[in-house]
Amino acid sequence: MAAVAAAADPPANAGRAQPADIEGRWSDARRDLTLDIARCGDQICGQLVDKELKCGARALVATWRSGPVEEARDDVAGGTLDLPTRGGSYKVRLLLHRAAATATPSLQILGGANEEPSLYRRMIPLVLHLVRIGDATCQPKATS
Repeated sequence: MAAVAAAADPPANAGRAQPADIEGRWSDARRDLTLDIARCGDQICGQLVDKELKCGARALVATWRSGPVEEARDDVAGGTLDLPTRGGSYKVRLLLHRAAATATPSLQILGGANEEPSLYRRMIPLVLHLVRIGDATCQPKATS
């Protein structure tokens, strides 16, 4: 009887985003920005992709979070995003939005100049809205 009850209990992270959910090629058409996001050791890294689809510099280094699940959004990672031609370096948080199981997920990157931005601030210096457009082909090297 106890074995049946244990099997029926969902795992603590059921429904929670996993690192594989964020891997891929992501694009913000409004800002003309494309990032290939993949694991790099224990972290998540993103490389810029240019208009000719060539791999550029590493721009994102983030640490995966494992917190409580929110309704349709997971605050999945926090780290730094370097965009030298677009305002410099930002402390960022990554939010993965999944409206429905069949919907294409979207990724929001919020950035602040000196600290990771709060979701409750009125003004956030950097707001990127990315959609997954395919698999990542730029593979980052592991960070130390």
